[in-house]
Amino acid sequence: MTKPDVRSIAQHAAEEHAPHAAVGAFIESKSEEDGSQTFMFESRLKGYVGWRWSVNVFEDQKTHEVTISEVLLLPGEDALVAPDWVPWSERLADYKALQAELAAQGAADAAEAGDSEDSEDSDDDDDSEDEDDDSADDDAESQLFTEDEVEAEVAAAEELATEQVDEDSDESDSASATDPEPAEESKGKAHNGRGRFQRRRGRNKPSKK
Repeated sequence: MTKPDVRSIAQHAAEEHAPHAAVGAFIESKSEEDGSQTFMFESRLKGYVGWRWSVNVFEDQKTHEVTISEVLLLPGEDALVAPDWVPWSERLADYKALQAELAAQGAADAAEAGDSEDSEDSDDDDDSEDEDDDSADDDAESQLFTEDEVEAEVAAAEELATEQVDEDSDESDSASATDPEPAEESKGKAHNGRGRFQRRRGRNKPSKK
């Protein structure tokens, strides 16, 4: 009895199991502990780069009858695979830890921003105080200058008042020396008044019979 070509049988089994033209070239084979053999073929499926078709074959040593045990699509060393499955409880714990870390980072950023604003406000207050001090100094200098001007004006006013008083005194002395008539006229009017009063008394005196 002719010994069958086990490799060709395994490739034919992979082609029957896989979609059309999805089985590529032979890669390798290895013997298993139970006496079976596993044959590896390249996968040409889209999206399965680096994957392999694995066909496990058992051959009876007496009858040389070949039996196909299983056909699988397995990832190779460079295959793109999904991440390992993680239980929901662990994923939830990781999510909560991440949220807590983000919250702490946000609070730290807010505190740092607040300190920066306080520092800027302090600098602005210092600048404002410096401007107020400069303004106060300018006002003081302006006030001193104004007081000097006031003192000068007061001195000028006093000097003008003194000159006016002197002029009024000179005019009064001149009038007294050159115009004595008003006093004499007043004296004459006084005498005339007394005469008229005496004449009236004379008229009202009763006559002696």
